[in-house]
This record gives sequence, C-alpha cells and structure tokens, in this order.
Amino acid sequence: MSSKSIPFEQRYPDTSPGLLNALKSLLEFNPFFRPSATELLKSPIFDSIRMKELEKKKGGMAPFKID
Repeated sequence: MSSKSIPFEQRYPDTSPGLLNALKSLLEFNPFFRPSATELLKSPIFDSIRMKELEKKKGGMAPFKID
C-alpha cells in the first residue's frame, strides 16, 4: 500500500471547490485553525438550503417559550 496521499481534487473531481475547502478545513489537525460548527454553517456551500427567515439574530430571543 502506498503512503502517498491523493489530493481531494483528484479523488473527488466532481465536487465543488467550496465543499472541498470546507472538508479540508474540518480535517485541520490544529483545533485552533479548525472552524467551529457556527463558522462552517455560514459558508456559502449552505446558501442553497439556508432559510434566513428562521435564523436567530445575534443577541435575539428564541422564537419559542421554554417552560
């Protein structure tokens, strides 16, 4: 078995560059440089499924009551 790595771009040629960049950032060894879930969800790769009207505004209240 070869120890030479294959770049993601070659292994997954039909994958968008944005998704490849997100994957690479999640696999960052140093947690200081790894994005948080919140940071990753702000990525343009989620624009097509994002529902801005349901996003909570910073410092806002949750849209439901907790008893």
